[in-house]
Amino acid sequence: PRSKTDLLSLLKSSHRTGVKQICEAGEVGMLQHVRRFDGERGTRLTWMHHGIAHEEYHRAQIALYARLLGRTPALTRLIEGG
Repeated sequence: PRSKTDLLSLLKSSHRTGVKQICEAGEVGMLQHVRRFDGERGTRLTWMHHGIAHEEYHRAQIALYARLLGRTPALTRLIEGG
């Protein structure tokens, strides 16, 4: 993507694809076991939760870096009504 508009379009498209795949897998599919990168087995749902937690970790890092630069993170601005 070469612009903010292109990036947002790509993110929205990727999100729609992910939602569709989760819906198609259904509850039974999400509870099936898969092999993780470390060779262990776990359910797709557990692995998805791991991915969400990992993304939240990085989101917090970005918020901290923004604060260290004297900026207010976007979510904080939203919560504060700004």
